[in-house]
Amino acid sequence: MMNYRKESLEINVISVIAFGLSLIISAFTWL
Repeated sequence: MMNYRKESLEINVISVIAFGLSLIISAFTWL
């Protein structure tokens, strides 16, 4: 159970980082 929770947490962190990167890329395209 703890391992599953840790994996889901890592997936959430990766998705948040990917979302931030896409925001930065879109900001650069606006410039």
